[in-house]
Amino acid sequence: MAQAGHFLLYVRTGTTDIVIWSLVLMGLLIVALAAVVRLKKKLMQSDQTSSAGGFTLSNLRQLYKNGKMSTEEFEKAKAQIVAIARTPASGNPTASLPKPGPPSRGESV
Repeated sequence: MAQAGHFLLYVRTGTTDIVIWSLVLMGLLIVALAAVVRLKKKLMQSDQTSSAGGFTLSNLRQLYKNGKMSTEEFEKAKAQIVAIARTPASGNPTASLPKPGPPSRGESV
Protein backbone atom coordinates (compact mmCIF):
# COMPACT_ATOMS: atom_id res chain seq x y z
CA MET A 1 0.00 0.00 0.00
CA ALA A 2 2.89 2.34 0.66
CA GLN A 3 4.18 1.75 -2.83
CA ALA A 4 0.82 2.66 -4.33
CA GLY A 5 0.94 6.01 -2.49
CA HIS A 6 4.37 6.74 -3.92
CA PHE A 7 3.15 5.86 -7.41
CA LEU A 8 0.20 8.26 -7.13
CA LEU A 9 2.50 11.00 -5.82
CA TYR A 10 4.85 10.40 -8.75
CA VAL A 11 2.00 10.47 -11.26
CA ARG A 12 0.65 13.72 -9.83
CA THR A 13 4.06 15.34 -9.85
CA GLY A 14 4.67 14.16 -13.41
CA THR A 15 1.28 15.46 -14.53
CA THR A 16 1.87 18.76 -12.76
CA ASP A 17 5.28 19.08 -14.40
CA ILE A 18 3.77 18.40 -17.80
CA VAL A 19 1.08 21.04 -17.29
CA ILE A 20 3.58 23.61 -16.02
CA TRP A 21 6.03 23.02 -18.88
CA SER A 22 3.20 23.09 -21.39
CA LEU A 23 2.12 26.49 -20.09
CA VAL A 24 5.71 27.73 -20.22
CA LEU A 25 6.04 26.50 -23.80
CA MET A 26 2.76 28.16 -24.83
CA GLY A 27 3.91 31.40 -23.21
CA LEU A 28 7.18 31.30 -25.12
CA LEU A 29 5.33 30.65 -28.36
CA ILE A 30 3.05 33.64 -27.74
CA VAL A 31 6.05 35.88 -27.02
CA ALA A 32 7.81 34.65 -30.18
CA LEU A 33 4.67 35.26 -32.26
CA ALA A 34 4.36 38.79 -30.88
CA ALA A 35 8.02 39.45 -31.72
CA VAL A 36 7.56 38.20 -35.29
CA VAL A 37 4.45 40.35 -35.79
CA ARG A 38 6.25 43.42 -34.42
CA LEU A 39 9.28 42.79 -36.64
CA LYS A 40 7.08 42.32 -39.70
CA LYS A 41 5.25 45.62 -39.02
CA LYS A 42 8.57 47.42 -38.60
CA LEU A 43 9.95 46.00 -41.85
CA MET A 44 6.77 46.84 -43.76
CA GLN A 45 6.84 50.38 -42.38
CA SER A 46 10.49 50.91 -43.36
CA ASP A 47 9.77 49.54 -46.87
CA GLN A 48 7.00 52.11 -47.31
CA THR A 49 9.12 55.04 -46.13
CA SER A 50 12.24 54.07 -48.08
CA SER A 51 10.71 54.24 -51.53
CA ALA A 52 10.70 57.64 -53.20
CA GLY A 53 7.67 58.24 -55.36
CA GLY A 54 7.12 54.53 -55.84
CA PHE A 55 10.66 53.88 -57.14
CA THR A 56 13.26 51.81 -55.38
CA LEU A 57 16.92 51.62 -56.20
CA SER A 58 16.36 48.27 -57.88
CA ASN A 59 13.62 49.82 -60.06
CA LEU A 60 16.06 52.51 -61.15
CA ARG A 61 18.78 49.96 -61.89
CA GLN A 62 16.35 48.04 -64.07
CA LEU A 63 15.36 51.18 -65.99
CA TYR A 64 19.03 52.02 -66.48
CA LYS A 65 19.84 48.48 -67.66
CA ASN A 66 16.98 48.59 -70.16
CA GLY A 67 18.28 51.86 -71.59
CA LYS A 68 15.29 53.91 -70.48
CA MET A 69 17.48 56.24 -68.38
CA SER A 70 20.74 57.98 -69.14
CA THR A 71 23.68 57.67 -66.77
CA GLU A 72 23.13 61.25 -65.62
CA GLU A 73 19.44 60.64 -64.88
CA PHE A 74 20.27 57.43 -63.06
CA GLU A 75 22.86 59.13 -60.84
CA LYS A 76 20.48 62.00 -59.99
CA ALA A 77 17.63 59.65 -59.12
CA LYS A 78 19.95 57.41 -57.11
CA ALA A 79 21.21 60.42 -55.13
CA GLN A 80 17.63 61.42 -54.35
CA ILE A 81 16.66 57.94 -53.14
CA VAL A 82 19.76 57.69 -50.97
CA ALA A 83 19.07 61.15 -49.50
CA ILE A 84 15.50 60.18 -48.67
CA ALA A 85 16.64 56.93 -47.09
CA ARG A 86 19.11 58.80 -44.88
CA THR A 87 16.57 61.41 -43.78
CA PRO A 88 14.73 60.59 -40.52
CA ALA A 89 11.08 59.68 -41.01
CA SER A 90 9.91 62.61 -38.88
CA GLY A 91 11.90 65.22 -40.87
CA ASN A 92 11.18 66.79 -44.21
CA PRO A 93 12.63 64.37 -46.78
CA THR A 94 12.54 66.88 -49.64
CA ALA A 95 14.61 69.49 -47.79
CA SER A 96 17.92 67.76 -48.56
CA LEU A 97 17.14 66.86 -52.17
CA PRO A 98 19.07 68.61 -54.94
CA LYS A 99 17.10 70.99 -57.12
CA PRO A 100 16.17 69.48 -60.49
CA GLY A 101 18.16 70.87 -63.40
CA PRO A 102 16.93 71.63 -66.88
CA PRO A 103 15.68 68.64 -68.88
CA SER A 104 18.31 66.78 -70.86
CA ARG A 105 18.17 66.47 -74.64
CA GLY A 106 15.33 64.34 -75.92
CA GLU A 107 13.41 64.65 -72.66
CA SER A 108 10.01 66.30 -72.84
CA VAL A 109 8.80 68.73 -70.20
